[in-house]
Amino acid sequence: MSSVIERAGGLTSDAYAFGATFERESVKKVQDEQLKGYVSKLEQDILTMSAQAAETAVDPDQAAILKETLTAKKQLLEKMRASRSTGRMVINLEELLVLASSDYNFELRPGDRLVVEKRPDSVNVLGEVYNPTAVVYQKARPVSYYLDMVGGPMEMAEKGEIYVVKANGSVFSRSQSKYFGMASWDAKNTRWTFGGFDSMQLDPGDTIIVPKKVESYPWLRIVKDVTQIMFQIAVSAGVIIAAF
Repeated sequence: MSSVIERAGGLTSDAYAFGATFERESVKKVQDEQLKGYVSKLEQDILTMSAQAAETAVDPDQAAILKETLTAKKQLLEKMRASRSTGRMVINLEELLVLASSDYNFELRPGDRLVVEKRPDSVNVLGEVYNPTAVVYQKARPVSYYLDMVGGPMEMAEKGEIYVVKANGSVFSRSQSKYFGMASWDAKNTRWTFGGFDSMQLDPGDTIIVPKKVESYPWLRIVKDVTQIMFQIAVSAGVIIAAF
């Protein structure tokens, strides 16, 4: 990798190494198979729930919940069918540029693609917030600042499952907070940061995802698979599909 960058003349002063995107064809094939698996599972869930609705007597409130859940799953299914994997691999280009022995300085293969864009000037906030939008990046500002700037999570937000997709493709979730939510792992700097998930400082190009809450009812066996599938797609595909 370092050899190719050197032969290309190195990075310009405007390059944003942390947000570099690296894609590989063999990884894309694996991601495509995973995506097919998610689609197949969701199709099966929709068929099962439809059959249960036809066979089970439910009151009006339960019927409304069932209808809303089925609608959400069908919408997600259409978005998943339309989405495409990228083959993205999470790399640390910053480390590679200063350390030739870095594990990220691996041998390249035909078809590999490295893209280094200019440094963005915003942080994206998507999902169940009052104003899903991009917020101007402010140095050293934490997750809570950007959530406040868009009005915070809505009533239907799954607050315990909020997560951040970093500009380099790595993902941090609120569930990764340790010590009673008072500390979170900072993989970029390989250290624990105290203050918990909401206090984690973000970088330009990061994206905060606030999933929608999907309630669970024993009589219908509704699970939170919509949130889980969205999370897995964001991790495996390295992109956020237009699902909000």
